[in-house]
Amino acid sequence: MLTAVSDAVILLDDNELITFVNREASSLIGSSEEEVCGKSLWEICKFLIQKSREPVSERISEGVTEDGTFTFPISTILISADGTERLVRGSMYLSLNDEIQRKTVRSVVFRDVSSRWQIDKATLRAQRSGVLKALAEGVAHNLDDLLTVLLARLSRIRRSYNDRNAVLLSITDAEEVINRISSLVSCLSTGQLGADSKEGITLVENVLKSTVRALSALFPDIELNLAYPDRTGYAGVTSDLLEQVIMNLLLNAAEASGGKGSINLTSCRIELEGDMEQIPAGNYIMISIVDDGCGISESDLIPIFDPFFSTKGKGRGLGLSAVYSIVHSFQGYYSVNSQIDKGSSFAVYLPVADRITIETANDIIPSIAIAGFIGMETDCLVATFKSLGCSVFDMTASYSDMELLSAVGSDDRFNLIVIDLKLLIPEAVISLDSISSDKAVIVITSSDEDVSEISGSNIVFLKKPFRIETICEAVGKCVWTRDLSKQTGSGGSI
Repeated sequence: MLTAVSDAVILLDDNELITFVNREASSLIGSSEEEVCGKSLWEICKFLIQKSREPVSERISEGVTEDGTFTFPISTILISADGTERLVRGSMYLSLNDEIQRKTVRSVVFRDVSSRWQIDKATLRAQRSGVLKALAEGVAHNLDDLLTVLLARLSRIRRSYNDRNAVLLSITDAEEVINRISSLVSCLSTGQLGADSKEGITLVENVLKSTVRALSALFPDIELNLAYPDRTGYAGVTSDLLEQVIMNLLLNAAEASGGKGSINLTSCRIELEGDMEQIPAGNYIMISIVDDGCGISESDLIPIFDPFFSTKGKGRGLGLSAVYSIVHSFQGYYSVNSQIDKGSSFAVYLPVADRITIETANDIIPSIAIAGFIGMETDCLVATFKSLGCSVFDMTASYSDMELLSAVGSDDRFNLIVIDLKLLIPEAVISLDSISSDKAVIVITSSDEDVSEISGSNIVFLKKPFRIETICEAVGKCVWTRDLSKQTGSGGSI
């Protein structure tokens, strides 16, 4: 029976030595049953987490259930004998070994799922056409409303032609409506969304602008916040595929918010000198999209990237699968975090285009003072800020808590201050008045801390535990926020 099943099956003894492999397992690991029997499972089967290259064996102790089942983490790969990497999904089954008083793996059942996530070009084009159709339907609906408003303004001009002020006001209103119509039409024009590109280098700023305009046309009630520095630069990916990634994630966020929530879109160039949060060292363009929508249940987080999987009745189930396929094909990475009724965040890390960087004189790269952190928290903040090109100073050791605010607030070396909430509220709220208005402040909080008494136009709150994308989003809110009314451009490539 085990020989005939389509899944790969491996059986082991009490010492986790292989006693049996079926034909499918032999095919995937690249070795025959005779070659592997009697050898260690971990010597033959190199199961790794794709992003971090961490062995799956290191996750077993914390992931095994009471009945002895361990499910492979998402993005688990198997490296076969010839070096081929395959995405796999499956489980290990453990039992208690009385001699050593610990659970040992007794069997492994898995399957190759690489093809499930690799969407061919024809399917990607069809999926992009679906996105464009949805945009066109939304644009048509909004155009009808705007034309009705424009007719009303023209009618008011006719009625009030003797009242110069009323006529000028109506003309101004009509010009705003016409500009809005122009924006709606341009988001679907040639050279923007849906245009095929044969080039593999894309100016990210242009794609951000075109996708933002397109989403605004489709969801006018969405509060959309865009932040990125000029130095974000070029990604090593074709413009049409980058547009598809961003637009799919934006549509997903907008639908999760019911078309009336808020979405934060942040992008920046990030240069990781060491592995962080399962993202290997390297130069990336990070694009983060955060919504305040319905969230995704824990049970749905694993299959959301599968083709045709959808939590929406009307969903086609290809949007996130297309995102995965595109990001993976360009050697990129992704992360997902979500809480039911609190929203979701999706981040993709795409490689920076080779030999092309942008540094501008007018771009704001913060000098940052951090205060109130120790150990790993300090290391994480310093490493992330430096990867963005920022200068970072740890002020905690230099001053007492009571002196710290006035010290960093008056120091001209810093234009951004990152401070732990505990320094602001030891017993009662300490005023931030000592910090000059030209300095932005990021206040780090725990999820259950009350910040209602702390306010200010230059204050952004960041909850623990921090991640790369949430830190970048906080910096974006402080110094890189864009005026959406001035965002123009198309998603061109060079």
